[in-house]
Amino acid sequence: GLWKRLVCFAYRTSQPYPPPQLPHRFTDAQLDHLGRTMTLADELHELQSSQDDRGDNGKEREAITENLDRACLKLCISLLDHILPGDHFESVILSFLAVLGVDGAEGKVFKEPSSYSPELSKFIKISQMLVIQRAVMAANDGEVEHPSVLLDEMRERFMVRGSRTAFDWACRLRAFAKKVVSNTTSLGYILWSEDAQTVTYKHATFTMDAFRDFIAVQVREAQQQLEGLLLLHPDEHRDDVVPKLRLHRLQ
Repeated sequence: GLWKRLVCFAYRTSQPYPPPQLPHRFTDAQLDHLGRTMTLADELHELQSSQDDRGDNGKEREAITENLDRACLKLCISLLDHILPGDHFESVILSFLAVLGVDGAEGKVFKEPSSYSPELSKFIKISQMLVIQRAVMAANDGEVEHPSVLLDEMRERFMVRGSRTAFDWACRLRAFAKKVVSNTTSLGYILWSEDAQTVTYKHATFTMDAFRDFIAVQVREAQQQLEGLLLLHPDEHRDDVVPKLRLHRLQ
């Protein structure tokens, strides 16, 4: 997933060998959480690599895994909780999103808005879920009385528009990308054969006979679902109860 790649990016760019020339800077809190995460990851790796089959090995593995999950969550929150009064690309997240915009295909430089904006949507949605999970974890640990207390605090600090954070930047860039996509004519994906009996959509090719069979199957399955939803009695005829689906009237 995108956030897994982000965590790997944060780890690799924090190492001294050989450092890529990127402008982002880690905060003290981010380095602390990153160090804690990597320590637990090393412990789990050593435990999994051992051949110890004792009964307590499984419990120890579960304990380390749980602590690793918690440390990783705190690391992700610390990456989001980075106020940017100056250069936006001092944020680890924004450096990662910038690298993510590079298109590795031959002859390409940067991704098109239509292919890059979904990546921003993934980042935004998962960020919101991580913040909720952190608030619930804090309530379970007794840090706050209710999850909403920490949730409101984090939301106001780094999860709203105008907060000068990576989340704010990603939201504004996604809105701009959507506007570009909606005002740009894209290339078509549908190709017809010369006899108009075969159609190709991207990498899928099928004949009109196969397409008619597909539609017939879908209509039959939809009618069977309607029978169940309308509680059709075995003595009743479907045509008398289930409305007919006339595809030619669909707009």
